[in-house]
Amino acid sequence: MVMIYRTLIQQGYLDAATAMERECNVGLAQWDLADNMDLYYVIQDFESYFELKFQKKPVLVKKSLTADDGLDNRRRKPPSGTTLPRISQASAGTKNRQSGASTSTNSTAPSRSNTTTTNRQS
Repeated sequence: MVMIYRTLIQQGYLDAATAMERECNVGLAQWDLADNMDLYYVIQDFESYFELKFQKKPVLVKKSLTADDGLDNRRRKPPSGTTLPRISQASAGTKNRQSGASTSTNSTAPSRSNTTTTNRQS
């Protein structure tokens, strides 16, 4: 625990180190690592031992099986039954004018409202 606590502090994760000390109910700050100990060396030694014993490299981390890890909220779909608010055409036109986009009708590309209507009819 002290080794992980000290590594968190060295890497700049002070809030995580403070939370860890609070959760442990042990004064981790009163303990210090020996000079020849480091988390990197412990993991490196474990990997060497594991490879020697099992003739393969250890797998230390793997992808979580639960989808609710909170890391990639951009790609997740909203829960079923949740409806997102529609953007009205008036506010969309205002946004186009504010961004400097052209709203002329002489354009060869179909406007967004026409493509939306066409897609709905299909």
